[in-house]
Amino acid sequence: GVEVHLSDTIQEFLGKLSIACKVLAREWERSGVSGERAAVMAHQYRQASDCMRHAVLAFVPPPTAAEQRPPSSPSGRLSPGGAEEEEEPGPNLMIGAHEDPSNWLPLDPVCTFGDYATRLGLGSGTGMFLPLLRVTRASRGLRLRNHRFRQFVQETMALEARPEDVNEDRCFAFARYAHARDGGSME
Repeated sequence: GVEVHLSDTIQEFLGKLSIACKVLAREWERSGVSGERAAVMAHQYRQASDCMRHAVLAFVPPPTAAEQRPPSSPSGRLSPGGAEEEEEPGPNLMIGAHEDPSNWLPLDPVCTFGDYATRLGLGSGTGMFLPLLRVTRASRGLRLRNHRFRQFVQETMALEARPEDVNEDRCFAFARYAHARDGGSME
């Protein structure tokens, strides 16, 4: 089996996932299961083994109605004693939430799972929901559907931009400088 640790980067995880998919493809080919199902499964795992062009997304539950409500806005529900009741997050909140692309946070390939541990509840065994990961092709369609991924790509591109690519109205050049107090040495 392939083990994933909190110290693994997201990029290393994709590499391990690629290895696991290749192993599973070989297992389906050698399984002795005849028929179309084994061939289809082997083919799917072989295609999925090219994970380096994929993004890892983590499910972030949508905010509860109480979190969305402004602090001064009452919930409208009062307990028998007249105090305002807090809404409990429950399973109804999660219905359909997994299909909403805005609830999936892209994970930075250079960060480790440990970097995300507190935010996503990885490795703690606590919390109401288990952390969910989705590995999907990092495509233009994903950028269009998921505002978090679109913002992540824009931030990544801004960090990788060189000054000569960004500053179109400025010209950068090299010049020789003569040090007058250093015997006229040129730099």
